[in-house]
Amino acid sequence: MHDKKELCEKIRSIYPDIGECGIDVDVEYDEAKKAWTVGGVL
Repeated sequence: MHDKKELCEKIRSIYPDIGECGIDVDVEYDEAKKAWTVGGVL
């Protein structure tokens, strides 16, 4: 399984203007849905 930092960095490599991990981009694992969720500051 991937970890939070690895996923966030992969997203940033695809979308370099998205911002910083943990500040502008939030990646969390949702146990109930068994999936990663990605959120951010609008």
